[in-house]
Amino acid sequence: MATSAKKNAKAKQETTSTSNIKKLIGLIDQLEEHIIKRHKFPYGLPSAYAEHYKAYLPEQMEPISEEMTDNDRKWFYEQLDQGLLKESPEQKALRQQAWRLPPPLLRGKSEIYIYIPEEDRLARHYSEIATEIRKFKNLVSTKTRIFKKTAQQAEKHFEEAFRLYSKHYDCSFYIYTLPEDIYKQIRQSQLARNSHKKSQRVKKTYLSLVQRFITSNQKTYSSMDTVLGAIEQQAISKIPEYLTQEYNAEIEHCLRKKEEAEYFLFAARNDLSTAEVKEIEEYGKKTVIIQAQNRDQPLTSFAGRPIERYKEIRVFYQKKISALETQKSKIRTDDQRMKLLNSAKSWLKESEPSLYDALNIFIEKKGRKL
Repeated sequence: MATSAKKNAKAKQETTSTSNIKKLIGLIDQLEEHIIKRHKFPYGLPSAYAEHYKAYLPEQMEPISEEMTDNDRKWFYEQLDQGLLKESPEQKALRQQAWRLPPPLLRGKSEIYIYIPEEDRLARHYSEIATEIRKFKNLVSTKTRIFKKTAQQAEKHFEEAFRLYSKHYDCSFYIYTLPEDIYKQIRQSQLARNSHKKSQRVKKTYLSLVQRFITSNQKTYSSMDTVLGAIEQQAISKIPEYLTQEYNAEIEHCLRKKEEAEYFLFAARNDLSTAEVKEIEEYGKKTVIIQAQNRDQPLTSFAGRPIERYKEIRVFYQKKISALETQKSKIRTDDQRMKLLNSAKSWLKESEPSLYDALNIFIEKKGRKL
């Protein structure tokens, strides 16, 4: 009896909660279906905008099916295996640049760098997310009894899949399209990431200054210490300016997203066919006001999404605007920035080794010209 009890206790320790794994499987299945739909319908589900184009289509035309089939999944993972969902190293390097020269045809002779808003620097490929989903499913989908070690591995792939997707373009520009359960999980990942985002801004600005230094500096330098000293001097004077521009760009983006949510809420409450647009000027400032008759019965959803989602998004962006305004008002002093820049060399070596190597090559080339 004692031996049997010990075996049962050991088995209980080694196996994991079935209900928890089932919950994770359910969320992964939803995420998988969602990203396949996003890949298949990159401009949104047809049903979300059917009301806008149905008048222009033949009456006998059947609606496009949005149901995900096994063939859709097979097609998606075949594309993954063929590398068609993957971002090239060149695309990734360009996408991550916060400050960028405009294309030659647009900039002419200008050498002025422009700030690229965070939203436009988010990943738009699905390869890494799909790979984590596949690894998770391979661990749990065919097993009737899951041991704790396997469950822990599966949970890591689950968390990584949602962490990666929380930084995806879909979760900013197309946040309204997220299924409710996915939306809640993504928001947790985004809040966790935002808590340490402030400490990354100076680092990213410094690294973009290094990139610019390599491409535009014409002076000669004899050592890495001399180069880092020159970059540091630029950083001390430029970081406040660049950070202010970054904060302003992010605030403007958040205002647009907040206004977008407010428009959807307005459309749910009011009949847009009766809308009138007025422009009022007061104290030298022009304001556009839209007025419309109230609907007899306000809509509970709009463009295929529940109204509550738009209310949450409006509050989210309002809080984000307030936080950004506060951060902008507390841009660090010179002494504080100097302390931060003490880690600059390790930033280059650990976070951007290729950039550190590029600096070394830059020094060698300049040294040969001495």
